Amino acid sequence: MMFDRTQIECGIRTHLLKGEYERAISIYSEIDLQNGEPDIHELIGNAYVMIEELENAIQEYLCSAALYADEGLFENGIAAYRKILRISPYNETVYFNLAWLYAKLGLLKEAMDCLITYLRLSGTKNDLRKESQKYKNIMDLIASDESLKPRLNEVLGFNTGGFAQYVDGYNEVKALLTKGYSIEEIKEATGFDEELIKKYQEIANIYIINE
Repeated sequence: MMFDRTQIECGIRTHLLKGEYERAISIYSEIDLQNGEPDIHELIGNAYVMIEELENAIQEYLCSAALYADEGLFENGIAAYRKILRISPYNETVYFNLAWLYAKLGLLKEAMDCLITYLRLSGTKNDLRKESQKYKNIMDLIASDESLKPRLNEVLGFNTGGFAQYVDGYNEVKALLTKGYSIEEIKEATGFDEELIKKYQEIANIYIINE
């Protein structure tokens, strides 16, 4: 059976306006709606918030934001991620994704603020491992703005001239550690001093984890 997207959205909106949140969610759950309608996911997220099913709301907002981003609707994606922060203000993955979307929009100060918050919040830095190229691109963009370098240096304690290479440096250090190289052997192989090696580990994450 085919469903008309506009009718579905209108039905959901109507029930939301009437305060019939469970009914709005019921409509959504009763149909075979494929992921691909970010506005509908966002509406359902709103409904879950109203009935205080916050984990479900977060999942809908995450889906919505990712789909908006895929469509190039970065402002909409940011708005959806910001809704998550009202519910879960220490959601590290959201800050990482916000940094990326702000960078895509050229809002580099906002991107930097979100990235720094992410680095401070995340103990595992899983997003850096999964999205290392995205992370490098964010940092390259931030480092291209001379006015932002002093704050990055102050907050992260990293040489302001080295941002563009730090992910590559981290990956090189990680690979050698994984092979069992000692710090002294890494210093000899890479030319990095011990302090720089430690900064690569700290900023890019990171501790070696058995995979």
